[in-house]
Amino acid sequence: MHRSFKSMGRAAASFASVVLAVSAAAVPAPEARAGEPRIVVVGEVSGAANAVTGLLQKLELVDETGHWSGGDAVLVQTGDLVDRGEHVRGAVDLFIRLQEEAAAAGGRVVVLMGNHELLNILGEFQGVEYAAYQHFAGPDAELQQQRAWEAVADWRRRRAEATGAQFSADEAAKAEWLAAHPPGWVEYAMAMRPEGHYGRWLRTLPAAFELDGQLFVHAGFTPEMRGLEVAEVNRRAADEIATFDAYRARMAADGLGLPFSSARELVDVIAKEIAYLNALDGARQRRAKDRIEAANELQSLTGMGGWSVLAETGPLFFKGATAWDDDERGAEMATILDGAGATRMVVGHASGPDKHIHARFGGRVIIASTELSDDPWGTNKPAALEIVDGQTFVVTPSSRAPLSEGS
Repeated sequence: MHRSFKSMGRAAASFASVVLAVSAAAVPAPEARAGEPRIVVVGEVSGAANAVTGLLQKLELVDETGHWSGGDAVLVQTGDLVDRGEHVRGAVDLFIRLQEEAAAAGGRVVVLMGNHELLNILGEFQGVEYAAYQHFAGPDAELQQQRAWEAVADWRRRRAEATGAQFSADEAAKAEWLAAHPPGWVEYAMAMRPEGHYGRWLRTLPAAFELDGQLFVHAGFTPEMRGLEVAEVNRRAADEIATFDAYRARMAADGLGLPFSSARELVDVIAKEIAYLNALDGARQRRAKDRIEAANELQSLTGMGGWSVLAETGPLFFKGATAWDDDERGAEMATILDGAGATRMVVGHASGPDKHIHARFGGRVIIASTELSDDPWGTNKPAALEIVDGQTFVVTPSSRAPLSEGS
């Protein structure tokens, strides 16, 4: 299986989050020339609803009540709105609302799909902060948790009977499952499904966005994407996600999975089903003809690691924007951007020392992520990229300075 699928949860880290107040005078918003909107780019939010609200207030994009006040400005959030922080629900609610309010005011809020949005769509919650589930827990959360365990135990029993595998649903197994799926987990998982309030919205997010020759994407365009138009990149991503949703629905209907089964769990089920069927003798295989046909049809899901949304050479996981050497591969990056018709590319996928706003590759690639956290003991360095009249600036709660390469 593709390496990036095996390591989907490796990037997921967690923080304990509480409200963080950002103090400093507002930075005045500059005037853009007629016909050229002011563009503000915010990188990874990672569930830091309070920190990003404070930053947007300083940028005069939202008022003191958290409602849109940016007029016709364009706000681009480069993905990874979810995971890591406690206030995922607050962060997503904020941007859903700002999209509607900005549109009504003549502005625009674009939220890109990041790899963590994708992981949530796939039911991979390794990056979800434990405390985040509490914000999804209703008054009957423990009952929902218990019912989910009962469904899991029953499903495990049926799968063991179907494949002759060992089965355990004793108190130790139950305790282990409950510890990994706390109250609120079920509600969170169902909210991220296609019909869930947040899942429906996540599935509308584009993988890439273009405005006036400027390309915005979570991780970046890659050599394998050379020449692709933004519309095609977004169509592929949407089709792959729809395919996964269809597979999960079919497997749940056929008893091969549950409504909240993750991609990793479903792939494992298919692999074990195929291994069991392959081990049958000829007579038993003939009697299991329908089951074999179904397994063969599902087998393509095991190759989902090669899908554009999961591949390391795709727009959500690519590391070249930060990892490539400017001198060694600068010409290649220029060719990629020229093929996309982009004057510059702004990305949000960064880690370690790259988590600050800076330009690379002769200014044609800008890394837009900083450390945002609602944790008072964590690192919080709020900043945004601002593009006005083609000029780029780094804006913090207390300063505004031109962007320089490598800064």
